Amino acid sequence: MPQVSMTVNGRAVVGTVEGRELLSGFLRD
Repeated sequence: MPQVSMTVNGRAVVGTVEGRELLSGFLRD
């Protein structure tokens, strides 16, 4: 879980849209 959070945070910094998409995918899984 910590790794996923870190990845989401890192992506959010680069692109909110990308971070949201990744978050949705992780939640779906």
